[in-house]
Amino acid sequence: MKNLFSLLATLLLASCEHKYEDTAKQQELFKAFEKEPLDTLICDFKVNTGSQDLYILQGKLTLSSNVEQQLSDPSTSDIKICGKFPKDMTDVTSLNFNPDHVFKIIGRTISAETDGPSVKVPLFYVSEWDKFKFDYDKWVKKGDLGSYPYRKNMVDDILEHLKFKGESLANIESILGKPDFYDASKISYTIETDYGSDIDPTETTALVIEFNKDNVVTRVKKEE
Repeated sequence: MKNLFSLLATLLLASCEHKYEDTAKQQELFKAFEKEPLDTLICDFKVNTGSQDLYILQGKLTLSSNVEQQLSDPSTSDIKICGKFPKDMTDVTSLNFNPDHVFKIIGRTISAETDGPSVKVPLFYVSEWDKFKFDYDKWVKKGDLGSYPYRKNMVDDILEHLKFKGESLANIESILGKPDFYDASKISYTIETDYGSDIDPTETTALVIEFNKDNVVTRVKKEE
């Protein structure tokens, strides 16, 4: 039994070990671009993207002219990552991989990285990162009586990490999908509905997003 516990402990520790791509050359390039601003990006892992690394959901890359000229498509949302970000977080064979996680990363683009025989994508050096719960497929998945069984566990992380105020309504909808309610000044996403002992709803929690005449978000709140 003791040997079994030791084996399980070893496997657990092994699963928690992270793998990084953080070479001396990459560190030098990061320092060489220190006059460039740090970018904050909200990224998702999408196995079907060209880079099979991270896909930008929100935020914009700052590209130096020499890096931009090397890229196959400067407007791409696919990026390869290195630096302080654990590469095993995007490795579907790793025990550390979790498809429910989206990442908030801070860093800068340091070069163009070859991805495939003729494609070059931005190589982003991560200096800080955080993860939070958001899975689009689960966010839009409906349950009984049109409920959303997964939104309750995601909404607080979304409010904490996504940027809302000052963003375009189109950008928010591209991340969260079609809202459940829409009028001239606000949209809302149903989070949870309590029906009590009847079929009529007694209490509803929603993510409410207000916007101005230019479709720019002015306020966001969780409303009960």
